[in-house]
Amino acid sequence: ATVTLTTYYFDQLFDCSLMDSYSVITPTLSGGSVELQVWLYFTQLGFSEESTAGIMGNIYQESKFDPTLLQNGHGPAAGLFQWENYLTKSSRWLSLYNFATARGTDWTDLQTQLDYAMTEIPRELSTYGSKMGLTAFQNLTDVAKATEEFEKSFERAGKPNMSARINAAHGYYDQFHGITSGGSDIVSYAIQFVGNPYVYGGNSLTDGIDCSGFVTQVLINTGYLEESYYPR
Repeated sequence: ATVTLTTYYFDQLFDCSLMDSYSVITPTLSGGSVELQVWLYFTQLGFSEESTAGIMGNIYQESKFDPTLLQNGHGPAAGLFQWENYLTKSSRWLSLYNFATARGTDWTDLQTQLDYAMTEIPRELSTYGSKMGLTAFQNLTDVAKATEEFEKSFERAGKPNMSARINAAHGYYDQFHGITSGGSDIVSYAIQFVGNPYVYGGNSLTDGIDCSGFVTQVLINTGYLEESYYPR
């Protein structure tokens, strides 16, 4: 029998698809917490702070920034962005798995998941939602709009709970606004509190704090320490 390899059959045989031409050298992860690493990753790729926060609000709602998370403990969705279908080992999750295998990493690896997401994001932004495309999304200056657009184009959740995504996005914008690197960001964040009064045992960056409290609060707010960590 003669088989004609149309693009459809090519897609089925080799798990590939036609997509907009897009290539990028992705940055190596830096920073402390997963949230900070994700913030730096996207802002270094040219995403505005608002569009980056929008992506992060979606990640929070999908996985709480846990790249190993399986929906309901077993699937079908998995990873930072809750790709499907982990249970049937198919669709977007299989593409992530193949991407990881080709580079010799596990599919749960944070860098791998972010790099894979960047192979999908340009296509999804041009195909779904308002179809605004990558550049327009990168240049958004409205956190709520960026959050909604990313959900409608990339996540396409059955029950999006948009208000929770937007609230989380605003929280990340407020936390990481102005941070541009994994080291100098600490200094640039801390210097704004020069003049805050010294108060022994205090923990407020604006109403009084002591030395160890100051260091700890700055590290927490820049994502280098978990909030529960507060040595005295």
